[in-house]
Amino acid sequence: MGEDPTTFSRTVVERRRCARCGGRYEYDRVLSIQRPAAARAAAELELDRRQAEADVAIVRCPACGKFGSDAVRARLLMLGATLGPAVLCAAAAVGLVLLAGMTGKFFWFLALAAALGAAWFALLAVVALVVPTTAKTRPASG
Repeated sequence: MGEDPTTFSRTVVERRRCARCGGRYEYDRVLSIQRPAAARAAAELELDRRQAEADVAIVRCPACGKFGSDAVRARLLMLGATLGPAVLCAAAAVGLVLLAGMTGKFFWFLALAAALGAAWFALLAVVALVVPTTAKTRPASG
């Protein structure tokens, strides 16, 4: 029987400079993974790897309130990654209904699954668009 996973986490302070106003700010990036307790060394290596990765959080500058250009790009990518599948699922549902009209056979299960997929991805797109910033920023100290 396997042992229960343990959560290993680390908080990293990310320091940025606003490209618009030049203000310096920072935010905390929390890294966490779950591994068996005996795999502590492997978990630390994975946290080190994640810390070294360039991660773009969607944060506002506390001085001017604007998103950085890389944060805007990340938010648009998130929106596109959810709207794209929503459009594909909706097109598949419409196509299956049209196919049913031409052939006389209704692929109701596939059309229903595609319509539900479209609704799910559209909901994720709305969430991706209206979710507030992922981290609280503060003026950089020092």
